[in-house]
Amino acid sequence: MVEVSVNFQNPPPSVDLGAFTLMIRHHPSLTLQSASMGNTLENCEWEHFSYSQLSDNRVEIFSVGDIANGPNHPSCEATISGKLAKLTFTVSATLPYEEHFLPVEWIWFDCGDNSMSSVNGSSLFISDDVYEFDGTTYEEITGSSPFPTLRGAPSQCGGATRNPDFYCGGVHAWGIDTIPPVAICPDDITVDNDPGQCSAVVTFEASVTDNRPGATISCSPASGSTFDVGQTEVLCIAGDIAGLADTCSFVVTVKDAEYPIFACPVDILAFTNPGDSGAIVHFDFPFGDDNCPGYTVETFPPSGSFFEIGTTQIAAIITDIAGNYNGCLFDVTVAEGLPPTAECPTDTVIENDPGECGANIDFGGASSSRGHFFSIGTTSVELVAVDSLDQEDTCRFDVTIIDAEPPVASCPVDIEMLNDSGEYGATVTFEVEVTDNCAGAAVVADPPSGSLFPIGITEVEVIAADMAWHEDTCYFTVTVLMNDPDEDGWPSWDDNCPDVANPDQEDLDGDGWGDVCDECHDSDLDGYGDPGYPEDNCPLDNCPDNFNPSQRDLNNDGTGDACCCLPPTVG
Repeated sequence: MVEVSVNFQNPPPSVDLGAFTLMIRHHPSLTLQSASMGNTLENCEWEHFSYSQLSDNRVEIFSVGDIANGPNHPSCEATISGKLAKLTFTVSATLPYEEHFLPVEWIWFDCGDNSMSSVNGSSLFISDDVYEFDGTTYEEITGSSPFPTLRGAPSQCGGATRNPDFYCGGVHAWGIDTIPPVAICPDDITVDNDPGQCSAVVTFEASVTDNRPGATISCSPASGSTFDVGQTEVLCIAGDIAGLADTCSFVVTVKDAEYPIFACPVDILAFTNPGDSGAIVHFDFPFGDDNCPGYTVETFPPSGSFFEIGTTQIAAIITDIAGNYNGCLFDVTVAEGLPPTAECPTDTVIENDPGECGANIDFGGASSSRGHFFSIGTTSVELVAVDSLDQEDTCRFDVTIIDAEPPVASCPVDIEMLNDSGEYGATVTFEVEVTDNCAGAAVVADPPSGSLFPIGITEVEVIAADMAWHEDTCYFTVTVLMNDPDEDGWPSWDDNCPDVANPDQEDLDGDGWGDVCDECHDSDLDGYGDPGYPEDNCPLDNCPDNFNPSQRDLNNDGTGDACCCLPPTVG
């Protein structure tokens, strides 16, 4: 069965449709089964729809809407797009299998054929794309008709002679397909495992042939899948568009080509009991690994066997489930007697050697990886006993060296110095030292170097301490003397007469110089001395009670003018 739909395309909006007529001619291998109206009206239906199968494979369709029967009928506006009619054909069963093209033609005998009319009498158009198909068995028809025009009759209506019918399209058809496709599988595939994996990724190609195009083939597992070690059957199914199918299969074999790996035990030395000719020896199985689980490890002779005195070679073999194997050899040596026994002294605790941050210890021939000098603290000593057969035994003990030596604090000699200018004391710096048998000792002084020491004697305490909390102390004195050359109890920087003893610091004229060393007694501070001090080394003031630096005396009576006319002043 095949369906051909006549599409409708609405040009201007709000068109009231009245009627349409279609004239179609089809290929003889197509037999019309039915024709049905479409859905091109918004709010009413086609009141009359009819079709006729005419001679020479012609079909005529005619339809009238409600609106064409009078003004009282509702308005039948056209939809934006839709189908005018749908024609259903059957395809002749006598067609050969190969593809055939069965044309469908739009024809007319007058200009009224294949047209639509609106209420106002205008002729409308049919879309160029007039076909729709199911898209499975048949290919889509290509609309190729250049008519009808948007409005009015086509140009072919002019003239006395009717132009030939217009070819508009057709359908592709085949006969009934009874031949299934042929699935083609590759030959059986054998590959090695991927490195380190118990599987392999395998790709392959399967194909299909058929009498018609469109056949496909799929396989499970698909190409590119991961296949485990062993055999896996792959099933491929081919199918065509008629629903016919075929299958084929092949086997993918993944071989485990990877050898197992393992670590062999070290050689073993065992000893007999006194009087025995050998010994039962147990040993651990070698450590193994493989890309696939399920390997086994065997030794020949096995662990727990009786071994005679001497050396026996042991073969160790690891085998995986695929039969791949690997092996190694190691020795079991059985000797008479017992191995040596290492005997360690008890843990030792001693004090450091004098002046040393540790102590020398002699263990009577024993060897230590750290030597015989042991530093302060605890050292673990390993003692290894080895006999002529290179048999060994080991023991351990601790050596603890205690720092029993205190540090030595070194003080400077006693310090004596004058006070700093402007200070009743002096800033004193000095150096103190500490010596100890171990590094890390510290020393502090109280008061510290750089302190301001007062006038007098100050004792300084120096304390040295080491990392073992031992201490040592020394002392020295700092003596700060007052700088007082005239020994009157006043330092020279604060003495108003530094070179002459002047304990009372009298300064009657207040000029900053003590009376005992003042060379110019000048009570009014005008630069001229007061009378009564013949030892002064300055001119005599002609007006000693009044400030009179000019010493003016206009009448030359020996008394300055400042004394006769002004009250006494000072400064």
